[in-house]
Amino acid sequence: MPNKIHSFFSFHFSHDFDRICTVTDTWLKQPNTSMTPFISTAQIIEMMKEGLPAILRWVNEEVAKSDAVVLLIGSQTEGRYFIEYEIQQAILQQKPIYGIHINQVPDKSGKTEAKSLSPLPSLCSHYDWQEDNGAEHILDWTKRAIQEPIYQVNTSLEYQITAQPPSLEAFQQAKAQFFKNLN
Repeated sequence: MPNKIHSFFSFHFSHDFDRICTVTDTWLKQPNTSMTPFISTAQIIEMMKEGLPAILRWVNEEVAKSDAVVLLIGSQTEGRYFIEYEIQQAILQQKPIYGIHINQVPDKSGKTEAKSLSPLPSLCSHYDWQEDNGAEHILDWTKRAIQEPIYQVNTSLEYQITAQPPSLEAFQQAKAQFFKNLN
């Protein structure tokens, strides 16, 4: 077990930002933890302009630096271009990965959403932030994921992995949607 646990959080930024902050703020209050910092909108725009290789390189590097990958699952997480790639990289790099459903965490207007499907393989551990008291257990969940090496091997067998990143067409669609959401 590392002295300081560094996590990479994977999530749908624009839709779940308020919920994400609840989880990551709690994570950073845990002893001996750190996380990949959020990148600014300006940094995202710059990477989008550089193109797909710049974004994939950033994801690859940040996943490689992490001790665990935590997928925050909201109502629009499944099927997201970069989330699928981040899951692929976690598995290819043999990083522990697990999911936390955040649908019932209120957003800034107090609204919650129905629980949705997880894009993670079924062998991965899944928790619900509200029902499973994530504020109290997130560090334990992460430690448990790090200590389960057998799950890493089994997960890579179950999940369909390709060495190729998602298609350029899918990236162009994600890029267009990102810039549309900025307006």
